[in-house]
Amino acid sequence: LEKSEKRKKRLKLKMKKRRKRSQRRNLNRRKVRRKKQKLGLRLRLFHQKMK
Repeated sequence: LEKSEKRKKRLKLKMKKRRKRSQRRNLNRRKVRRKKQKLGLRLRLFHQKMK
């Protein structure tokens, strides 16, 4: 393999890993948002009951 081909392969791998990482981060963000929404809902319901 030539140097340039090796570099291309390495870059490809890097991109693959970066894409995977960003997908995982997005998934986590979505989970967190859903959790917060659920918490907010529960809080609102609780306050309505207190009234």
